[in-house]
Amino acid sequence: MRVVALILLMAACSSAEQLEVTLEGESAQRMLRFYFGSYTSEDPFETGLLNERGGRFYVDLAVLRAYGPELAQELNAMASGGVVSPDSLRTAVQMTYYHARNLPERLSEFSNRWVIDNAITFEVHGPVTKYLRRITLSESALQSAIWNYYENGEKIRYAVGTAIKAEHLRGARVVETTTMVRRSDGFWDFATYDSTGALTSHTLPNDRALATPTQCAGCHFGNKGFEPEQSWPLEPANAPGDVRKWYTGPRDLEIAEFFSEHSRRSDTLLGLYATAYVSNLRAQRTAGSLDSSAIALLNHLGL
Repeated sequence: MRVVALILLMAACSSAEQLEVTLEGESAQRMLRFYFGSYTSEDPFETGLLNERGGRFYVDLAVLRAYGPELAQELNAMASGGVVSPDSLRTAVQMTYYHARNLPERLSEFSNRWVIDNAITFEVHGPVTKYLRRITLSESALQSAIWNYYENGEKIRYAVGTAIKAEHLRGARVVETTTMVRRSDGFWDFATYDSTGALTSHTLPNDRALATPTQCAGCHFGNKGFEPEQSWPLEPANAPGDVRKWYTGPRDLEIAEFFSEHSRRSDTLLGLYATAYVSNLRAQRTAGSLDSSAIALLNHLGL
């Protein structure tokens, strides 16, 4: 009798420490891995922080407290009847994410921690903001991802620690900067900095302000096509007053079809960085101005 009572007590305690999280859709498990992996730096299902039963997802608060006590506290406070709604989950993550990831409070600190050497630049008017985006990443990081295309199963995958920085420009003035850093668990960290270089929770309003990291991840993990990348190498049909244009480099249809970079988004990136870069290499080869290492890269790809 005592054994039965003890088992029932343990089951009750365990149940009390479990909260259901009600994300739905095809990408629900992936999104949960990103959200909670931001606190564990490991797969949260493997650590026991998350578990799935009958197609429903549960978070173990006792395990979460060891990794992210602030998140555990917020989720417990926001739960209703043992259930955390999608909005409550996103709010709690947004409130605690920057601290958990130890992301720099100043853009200057970010730039010092993740140095973008031999920077290559792309310019685009896209859906993130009405401002021109000037995107920079390391040419060597991009080259490495392209060199490893076949090794990674015909996917563009970036090395851990790769940083991507996008300055949003009003004329010559940087009004905000969005950043991404490749994590060891296969996801990216997101951060937004305002015009003074201070870490901030949202982008400037476009149609609406976008919350970091929750709405960043929502777009990157989905399969919706965005312009101008979806139509590239053609120009998209813009709505009146809506400029969508990729400004950098020549447009090579064969390369666009070879990588299908935007639709595949194999590293959850939406930009056409490999596509534009290799298109430019092929144009240089045609002009007779390509160096031997770049020729070797094209030969390696069979292009």
